[in-house]
Amino acid sequence: MEHASAQQLWQHLDGEDHILIALPASPSTDAIASGLALASVLSKKKKHPSVVAHGFQPPETVRFLFNDDTIHPALKTSNQLVISVDITRTAVEEVSYDVRGETLKIFLSPKEGMLSPDDLTATTGNPMHTLIVVLGAPDLASLGQLFEKNTDFFYSTPIINIDHHSGNTGYGQINIVEVTAAATAEVLHDLLKTGQESAMDGTIATRLLAGIIAETKAFHSPRVTPKTLSTASALITAGARREDILRHLYQSKPIATLRLWGRVLARLQSDERGRLLWSRLRDEDFVKAGATKEAISGVLDELLHAAGSSEIVFILLEGESGATDVIAESRSTIDLEELFHGYQPETEEGKIRFSLPHMDPEEAEKEIREVILRLYHPSPS
Repeated sequence: MEHASAQQLWQHLDGEDHILIALPASPSTDAIASGLALASVLSKKKKHPSVVAHGFQPPETVRFLFNDDTIHPALKTSNQLVISVDITRTAVEEVSYDVRGETLKIFLSPKEGMLSPDDLTATTGNPMHTLIVVLGAPDLASLGQLFEKNTDFFYSTPIINIDHHSGNTGYGQINIVEVTAAATAEVLHDLLKTGQESAMDGTIATRLLAGIIAETKAFHSPRVTPKTLSTASALITAGARREDILRHLYQSKPIATLRLWGRVLARLQSDERGRLLWSRLRDEDFVKAGATKEAISGVLDELLHAAGSSEIVFILLEGESGATDVIAESRSTIDLEELFHGYQPETEEGKIRFSLPHMDPEEAEKEIREVILRLYHPSPS
């Protein structure tokens, strides 16, 4: 990481009071933990950060990270009425007002010429923030409706983009994208090392370590580097509660998730060489297990950990309008996002998700297997 970029980051953060920390829609544990950690740092600086992920409801596994902090499901706006005056033709020399009975009158005196009612506009509900920090999002579209419903705000407000995804589009005015980092939390830790070490405490260290552990599947990911392990060690020394993190993320499984896990195992299949492992789930499986589709991410993690020598695991789900949805993960260096780029996959915590329209599970299974097996048996050029 360039020291100049880090200095520029902190200069911008020190110069603003109301800072939006924007997370992707359905944020990963890494993004959640990083957002909460940065909010703690900014609060120590007497700033007023607000962490937002559209429609956010915290998964049970990460509730231990929150303490008194929160992640808002929507962007808060001010309740001010803003009156804008077009002064292209004539400047305003004096502004005054008068309250008469129940009426407020505002008087605008032009420097010369005349002002017209057409020169005035009134708006309400403007976002209160003067700076945006986006964490763990490869592009603004990844923010979902947070961006879609507030595009003018995002295009008119400075953005700091902090991420580790290789596909990041560099959409910020300041872009700190470290593709060699294993997690956004690792990037954030590096930023704190540039003159902000005094902000570190046990809560922040726990959040950052949780982000790294979740994103690396407890350090089983091929993205883990010696620097990642060194960062984890430094966070534990700073007070990160490693045992709490592992217990909440991996050892405490709701009964509904265990029931779902049983249904996955009942339909488990593999290829003849054991390189692929896959299963199917129907909508009725979630109903009978009492689980939501958010639980599938943890189930896939368990499947990958139990996969032995298998390199890729995937689960087929019932999609909308006759589609089949796919969620896949790899324990190797295989880039699944690149492998399935033609299906426009979304990436989250090392997993990819995409939909196969108008395909039943049998057709989808055949297509996915063919795409993956071409890795091992490429067509002659």
